[in-house]
Amino acid sequence: MPKNRKPAGKDHWFICTIEFVCPDCGGNSKEMLPTASTNADPHFVAAQIAKLDFSCQICKNPLAQRASPSLTVLSTTLEIIRTSGLQLPEVFDPPKYSN
Repeated sequence: MPKNRKPAGKDHWFICTIEFVCPDCGGNSKEMLPTASTNADPHFVAAQIAKLDFSCQICKNPLAQRASPSLTVLSTTLEIIRTSGLQLPEVFDPPKYSN
């Protein structure tokens, strides 16, 4: 491990809600995205999520770069995410988060 690199800390879990009115179909697109971060600050997580590209959940068209969706980030636990029916992102190591 490089000298300047700290080992990863505890995961903090969040549910991010992304909402916008689609400029193409006019529908109200809403997506709930479970995520984890070693940073417990929801504002930090929101800033990282805001950098992602989003698509309308209705017509599947990508959201224009000039449009900015509404982001809500709520702190939660892995257990709540599992019981909510939301799917964990594929990037997570399944053995680490398995029951």
